[in-house]
Order: sequence, then structure tokens, then C-alpha cells
Amino acid sequence: MRAGKASAVFNPVIQKAGLWLKDIQETSGLRSRAEAYSAMRAVLHALRDCLPPRSAADLAAQMPILVKGVFFDGWEARAKPDRLSRDEFMERIRLGLRGYPRLDPALALTAVMDALYRHVSRGELDSVRAILPRGVREALNQTTSRSGY
Repeated sequence: MRAGKASAVFNPVIQKAGLWLKDIQETSGLRSRAEAYSAMRAVLHALRDCLPPRSAADLAAQMPILVKGVFFDGWEARAKPDRLSRDEFMERIRLGLRGYPRLDPALALTAVMDALYRHVSRGELDSVRAILPRGVREALNQTTSRSGY
């Protein structure tokens, strides 16, 4: 495949992922797409690790291919998902923000959840929320969102 044809194929894929990063950046007021990417990665990994494999796959099915790749990057499917407290979940996000110590984990969580509620069906997210550990649901409840989750 020639370079021009390859870019024509991949440009829409890149644009869809870029829209997610743009939403996260604008919602959070982050300075760069790199910070938005770090926030997205940290939150998606923390959520993913608290979900059973089937639920993680169902959630990822509604993500653009590049976001799905971020979601599954480094994943080790386990029969028993992590049962984190609110503080452990927020710490997991903080640790995932490596390289950006000034980023607030609560801000990252709010921005990424806003993006999820914009781009993933409400029914899917309600299903995910229902099976998350209580501590994670508490963390979600303490974030504010214009999307109304």
C-alpha cells in the first residue's frame, strides 16, 4: 500500500481518537494532548482492572480502535477483578499519571468519564458502573460531570 493510500485509511481512525483526547483536554483544561492522553490511559487502566474480562471487553467494543488499544495495553485478564477502595482507586489513577505529577487524579477521572459518557452508550456505562466495586463507585460519585453521570 502506498503512503497516500495508507494515510487515507488511517486518518479517520486517528481523528476519532483525537476527538476523545480533545474532549478530555477541553473538559479538564489540560495544557496538551499528551496530558490528556496520560489522563485517559490512567483512568481507563484503573477502570479496566476493576472489571471482569467480559465487562471490560463489552466496554471496549464501543471505543475507537486506538482508544481500545490504550484500554487493553498491558492488560492481564484475571478471573477476579481488583476490588479497590475509593482511595486505592484514586491512587491507581495518580500512579498512572506518571510523568505528569501536577495532574489531579480527580480532574482526570472527571474528564475521562465525561468523554466516556459522550462516546459510549449510557446503557453500557450504567452496566459497568453497577458491577464496579463500591469504592470505585464512590470515587465516581465524588466527581462532578456536565454529562450527568
